Amino acid sequence: MLWSDAIKGAITEGGFFLACFSREFSLRQRTYMTEELMVAADQFVRGGYNRTWFIPIVLNECVVPDWPITSELTLRSLQQVDLAKDWREGIRRLITIIQPVRSYGKLRERPYEPRINLAEFKKTSSPLVAIDFGTSYSSIAVFTEKQGFVPVPDHDGRTLIPSVVTFMDNWDYLVGFDAVSAAEHAPDRSITNVKRLLGSDFRIQLAHKEFAPETIASLIIEMLKRNAERYLGVQISTALAAIPTDFSIAQSQSLIRAYRLAGLEITRLVGEPNAATLSLLPWIERKRAIESSNPEGFLVIDMGGGTTDISVANVEEGLADIVATVGDASLGGVDYDTALFRLVRRREIVPLIEKGLRWSATDDRKLLQELSRGKILLSNSPNITLSLGDFEQDNGLVNLQFELTRSDMRAAVADLDRRVATLIDRCIELAAANRNVFALDAVLLAGQGSKIYTVSEMVRKKFPKKELVESLQEKSVLTGLATQSGVLSGECKDVLLIETVYRPLLLRCVAGERKEGVLHVTISCRSAQNISLVNIGLKDVPSKVELKAKISGSDPATLVFLEASTANPNDAAPAGEIILEKVGDGENFTIFIDIDANRVVHVKAVSSSNQILANKILRRV
Repeated sequence: MLWSDAIKGAITEGGFFLACFSREFSLRQRTYMTEELMVAADQFVRGGYNRTWFIPIVLNECVVPDWPITSELTLRSLQQVDLAKDWREGIRRLITIIQPVRSYGKLRERPYEPRINLAEFKKTSSPLVAIDFGTSYSSIAVFTEKQGFVPVPDHDGRTLIPSVVTFMDNWDYLVGFDAVSAAEHAPDRSITNVKRLLGSDFRIQLAHKEFAPETIASLIIEMLKRNAERYLGVQISTALAAIPTDFSIAQSQSLIRAYRLAGLEITRLVGEPNAATLSLLPWIERKRAIESSNPEGFLVIDMGGGTTDISVANVEEGLADIVATVGDASLGGVDYDTALFRLVRRREIVPLIEKGLRWSATDDRKLLQELSRGKILLSNSPNITLSLGDFEQDNGLVNLQFELTRSDMRAAVADLDRRVATLIDRCIELAAANRNVFALDAVLLAGQGSKIYTVSEMVRKKFPKKELVESLQEKSVLTGLATQSGVLSGECKDVLLIETVYRPLLLRCVAGERKEGVLHVTISCRSAQNISLVNIGLKDVPSKVELKAKISGSDPATLVFLEASTANPNDAAPAGEIILEKVGDGENFTIFIDIDANRVVHVKAVSSSNQILANKILRRV
């Protein structure tokens, strides 16, 4: 075989193509790399691969050529890995990108013709999209000055896409409604609720393959991105993303990796209930115009498929000021499904199995799906009848039908309702602590989970004289998030969202006390003696705090930061560490902590003589 043929074969059959560039490349008169790039570009177009197949790598200080690949793409516009700036981080990023490529095939898509062209965006040729990646459903939208909120549909015109991925026998995959349909025939190759797994060490096992949660999440996000690129007629590279307020740093970082795997960089993470607050702006304007009322204080209850978030906000004249927010990343609509499943299976199915009913794991899945649908139907009817179809048993076929009442549901989900009520009470208490005077005028129910009968019933009992806003439900977060994307891109004016720190930042120390509003802490060089956890006091985003600190001991000390869960304040997760080597026993110094608009925490330690002892960026919180 000729050497050139071997190279072509390697490129066309390879799992990915790495194009390495250096300053020496541009100085050469002739190179075989040009021919290889042409072969790779042709394979990229004909093979229909996503951008992670073709990866430019920068080896030293140089510029990737801006050679065209398609009418929209150039080499420079592809996802790059820069090894010149930081070799270790570059290699980590490269491994993150290429690892999933070897694990699955191509996305199977139906024809999708562009609907509109928004290339006239006044601020940029690549719009900032808003993505609400949910446990059960996901959606994407943009905001333009001319059209306002624009949700992006799939090929069938639907804008709420099931967060489901189903793999075929050859490892090609389907996403969304197509994946749901295929799951009926291949339930063991279908993956749901992957958002719940982000940030964990759990690996999804399918046959002989193993997937990280962010890999599966990226397939859903990438499908949304592809839909938007076709719908808008422009390439998309940045996104504004919604995030549960109780997501830990590990979960947040996992979500960010999923977006990067999908070819998107996150401009900013916005709390889901806080984004939903912005969806209230048109409703408030209508209330003022029609009823001359002026509602300002809102309780936002955002229950999705896998998470529940509560916020208290003041909203007036385009300003949404988040007073307090709490959340539970392990409480959502799927937990209500599971509670109903346990009740019905124990009461209806198990007795029949004991009498000879043929029942399988696939039937369990079908039952769970029917109960998920029935859970919502009970919002409009006191009782419903669910039918599972014909099943075989010892004496022939039986048509399984059973009745489900609101009383059944109340009994099954009572503990879950109490958890939601506890979150609401905690958020209101936190709001009262943050603001001495606060009036609650209305309650916004956002997310599909807020349609659950027992949840809305509980909210009405808690707030009998408050108006419930239920006009947007599943699209509350996306509408507000798109509005915020319009603010950041310059398409939307006179709107401002002021967020709070979601999970309190804590410092491990020997002791800490506040004197005249300033936190004073003592840090021991012996880590075992730092048994106290003090709340640093970061509240708004952005904001700054100053700590007065003193070292106990002569060895290098370590500043250990943690983040507390809003669902369980006693549960704290690592947030980062900073080693102080130049601080002596008993020496005083100052710690400056700054959280910026992108939720990145900057920590700087300065000695009494103005010497910088440490200057580090902690991960997003």
